[in-house]
Amino acid sequence: MDKGWHALVVHTTIHAQLCARLGKFVHHVPDTENHGTGRRPGAGDMDRTQRAITAAGYTPDPLLWLTARANCSQCHAGCADSPAK
Repeated sequence: MDKGWHALVVHTTIHAQLCARLGKFVHHVPDTENHGTGRRPGAGDMDRTQRAITAAGYTPDPLLWLTARANCSQCHAGCADSPAK
């Protein structure tokens, strides 16, 4: 999931189009803080995201999501490209 998000944000035109469609800018926060939410992301977030992808008419790639679920973490706290590894 993290690699997919990183691929999206570096393609700025597509990211801008997505943000316009959502009606707000979607930030990427590459750290482990919960930013006032009192919770850390986890498998429940992935389940909701996969349901949203399916509801939008797309099919989540099960290999991508199984891999992400096995190593669910924020950037630089376990990501494949984390400098903290």
